[in-house]
Amino acid sequence: MKKIVFLALAAIGFAACSPKQAKETNETKDMNQLSFTTGQAAWMSAIACHEAKGDLVALESAIHNGLEAELTVSQVKEALSQLYAYTGFPRSLNALGTLQRVIGDRQAKGVKVIMGEDASPLPDDYDALQQGTEVQTRLTGKPFDYAFAPATDYYLKAHLFGDIFARDNLTFADRELVTVSALSGLQGVEPQLKAHIAGARNMGVTEEQLQGIAVALAANGLFEEAGRLARAYDELSNSDSGLTTKWSIGSPNTAYSQYFIGQSFLQPYYGGVANVTFEPRCRNNWHVHHGAVQVLVCVSGKGWYQEWGKPAVALTSGTVIAIPEGVKHWHGAAADSWMQHLAVHTQEQPGASNEWLEPVSDKQYNCLTACAKTNDTKKNDSMTKQNILVTYFSWSGNTRYAAEYIANRLGADQFEIIREEAYPADYDACAEHAKAEKERGDRPAIKGKVDMADNLNVFDFALTDEEMQQIAAIDKGKSVFFSHQDPAIVEWFGQMVEERKKANHHPAKEQTKW
Repeated sequence: MKKIVFLALAAIGFAACSPKQAKETNETKDMNQLSFTTGQAAWMSAIACHEAKGDLVALESAIHNGLEAELTVSQVKEALSQLYAYTGFPRSLNALGTLQRVIGDRQAKGVKVIMGEDASPLPDDYDALQQGTEVQTRLTGKPFDYAFAPATDYYLKAHLFGDIFARDNLTFADRELVTVSALSGLQGVEPQLKAHIAGARNMGVTEEQLQGIAVALAANGLFEEAGRLARAYDELSNSDSGLTTKWSIGSPNTAYSQYFIGQSFLQPYYGGVANVTFEPRCRNNWHVHHGAVQVLVCVSGKGWYQEWGKPAVALTSGTVIAIPEGVKHWHGAAADSWMQHLAVHTQEQPGASNEWLEPVSDKQYNCLTACAKTNDTKKNDSMTKQNILVTYFSWSGNTRYAAEYIANRLGADQFEIIREEAYPADYDACAEHAKAEKERGDRPAIKGKVDMADNLNVFDFALTDEEMQQIAAIDKGKSVFFSHQDPAIVEWFGQMVEERKKANHHPAKEQTKW
C-alpha cells in the first residue's frame, strides 16, 4: 500500500496579531489591540492556561519559551498577577514564584531577559470605581450591577476593572486574551468563558486572534482545553450545519484530494496545527498514522470519527479525539452538516508517515448515518423502543471486533461472555479444552448476567461451517484480526447482517436469564 509522509505545516496562527515588538512603550500602545507578536501571543496563552491548571512544570517551560520570544518580565508578571482574580491567589502566587525562578536561572546562565516597562503611575485624582465601571460596561456591552452581592460588585468594578485594568503594561485586549486562555483551563466555568470571549471581542481581540488561542493550546498539547474553548466559541458564534463558521476554511485541499470523497479545505496554523474543513458527506479514506498520535479537536459543525471494527463517534464542537498510533480509521462530515476540526500530530517518531487505504464506501457511510438515526429514535421514543443485544465470546479478540462491527450496524448494545475460569492461552490447548467441554455437555460458569426482557430482540448470528469456509476462502487462509481484515470480508459481514436482520430478527417470547 502506498505510504505518504506527513509534512509539517507552516506556522501562521494568530495571523491578525499586532506586529509591534516588545520595545513598544506604554505611551504608544493602543489599549484596544494586542501588543504581542504572533509567537508572544501563543506563549502567553500557554502560560495563562498552565497557571490556571496549576501545572508548574509545564508553566516553567512555557515561561522560558515566552521569554525567548521576547515577552517581557513585566508582561508575564502582570498577566500572572491579574489571574489571581480568576484562578485564585494560590495559583497566582505559585506561578509568580515559578517566573522568579526562571528569571534567576536565565540570568545565572547569561541568557537574555527583557525586564520591560512597569505600568505608568496613575494620577492623584484617579477614581478606580468610576474608571472600572466604564471598563466593565464596555467589556460586557452594557451596564452591570451585581445587586445580590454589592461588595463583590464593588471589587469587580473598583479593583479588577479599575485598579488592575488601569495598569497599562498590558492592553485591554492583552488582558482578555490572558483571561480567555486561563478560563479555558478550568472546568465548570463555561458561562464566564463565554462572557470573556464576548468581552475579548469588545476589547479589540479579533476572531483570528481568538481562534489563535485554541490553536496555541492545541500546539502545546492542551487538547481538552482547546476543545473547551472551541465549544464555547462555537456556541457563542451561533454556527450551525451551514457554513456560517467564523473559522477560516483556507484553500482547497488539492494535495490530498485523491484520499477524500467530496471537497475538503486546509488552513495551516501555528505549531503544525491545521484546520481541515469538510463539506457535507465529505470524508477521508481509511488510513493509518505510523509513528505518531494524531489529535483532532472539532471546532465547528457535525461529523464522524470511526476506528476499524468499532462504532463511530459523533463529532461536534469541542469533541477531542486522540487517534492511537497504528490504528486504522477515518473522519469526515455528517450528511447534513459541514464540519471543521483542528489536527495536530504528537508523540512523533523518526520516519512517521501516513498510510492511505481504501475509501469509505457510500454503503458504509449511509449505514452509519442510518444507525445513528435509529439510536436517536430509541432514545427519544420509549413507546417504539426496541432493545437489541449482541452477545459474544472472544478468546483471541477476533470475535470482539466482529461483534462490535455487527452491533454498530444494528445500533445495538454489546455483552461479552467471560468465563469464570479462563481458557488456556495456548491455541491447541484451548481447542482441546473446548472440545472436551462440548463432548461432556458442560456449561461453564460465566462472569456477569443479562436479564432479557420481553421487548428484547434476539439476533442469531452463529456462523455455520459453510460460512466459516467462505471467510477462509476470502481471507486466503491468513489469520489476522477482524479489525485489519480485507475489505471483502467486511463487505461480506455487512451483507450477512442485512440478511440475518430480515430472516432471524424476532422478539423473544419469554424472559430468559443469563
